Amino acid sequence: MEFQSQPFIPVAFGGDINTYSVARAFYEAYKVKTKVYGKFPTGPSYNSKITDYTDNRKMDHPEVMLPILKDLAARHKKKKILAIGCGDSYVATLSQLKDQLPENVIAPYIDFSLMDSLQQKERFYELCDKHGIDHPATVIFRKGMDPNMELPFKFPIILKPSNGIAYWEHPFDTQEKVYTIRSREELAQVTEDIFGAGYEDSLILQDMIPGNDEFMRVLTCYSNHKGHVKMMCLGASGGTHAPWKGKSCRDHHGVKERAV
Repeated sequence: MEFQSQPFIPVAFGGDINTYSVARAFYEAYKVKTKVYGKFPTGPSYNSKITDYTDNRKMDHPEVMLPILKDLAARHKKKKILAIGCGDSYVATLSQLKDQLPENVIAPYIDFSLMDSLQQKERFYELCDKHGIDHPATVIFRKGMDPNMELPFKFPIILKPSNGIAYWEHPFDTQEKVYTIRSREELAQVTEDIFGAGYEDSLILQDMIPGNDEFMRVLTCYSNHKGHVKMMCLGASGGTHAPWKGKSCRDHHGVKERAV
């Protein structure tokens, strides 16, 4: 494969397909190799020809990430280091570290206090209500509340953590990103499992909107340093996001191709 020297080095933090998508975009546009830092030696970016991959189980911790960026900046003083978070916890850590980064490191993120507020789903739905943005009927459930409480919608319902970063810091055997709860008994069990594992923040209970993932849309916006939206990309799911096997990319947002 052909690589070219550029005045910048892309650095992606994460371990899933998001890092590979970033690396592939940089390679196709600039013929550069992306440095990827994830938690585990696996995933589509691991052993890819267009990445240099490093793993550390605490990669999203400030005490691990900051020395990595300082070292890169010191070894490549004449280049810009583009630090890109490819997951909520990585983005949050980069936002926290913004004021401590060397001058040639760019972390294009808002201040952590605002980011932390926006990453909380409870706060997100409050803002939706404030600005008149439609969303499924929602109930906030906190530790100690009665799972037999009256709900404004019928089962099955959707359950998800408000604070995704804190949620994944307390793993347990039946942990899922989003739950489809079909009865009050299941609601009681799942909430007990989540809070019993150590999670302390709120949970989101919502009316379940029928339909498969094919009906989902994802709108990604790029805003400049003045907060003005300059570019938008609308994506539609083309099927179930299948697990990675070997180096094959299957049905990710409707794209079927091989990883390199």
